[in-house]
Amino acid sequence: MLDDQLGGSPVILAGDFDAEPDSASLRYLTGDAGYPRAWDAVHYCKPCVTLDPANPLHAEQLPDWPFTQIDHVLVRGEVTVVACERVHDSPRDGVWASDHYGLVADLEF
Repeated sequence: MLDDQLGGSPVILAGDFDAEPDSASLRYLTGDAGYPRAWDAVHYCKPCVTLDPANPLHAEQLPDWPFTQIDHVLVRGEVTVVACERVHDSPRDGVWASDHYGLVADLEF
């Protein structure tokens, strides 16, 4: 039904899903619902760590958090993933942007 409402338009879902790629929710989205991860399109079988215990903000705020691959860019429809990279994964002038690393995806429609 959603496909009918969108008229075949590309769809992008992005954010902090608090879910690893092998979680039930992500397996549903990337499998049954047909939203592949942009990261996997260009980094096949390479983990995308966005919540890293090496980041001191993460270590301070979430010391026992077990998941590391929780931020995702999912695409669907006539979309080609040209690139997908982590950003803000190191401090700048000693300051970390966040306890998460960001993801940037270059897409062609």
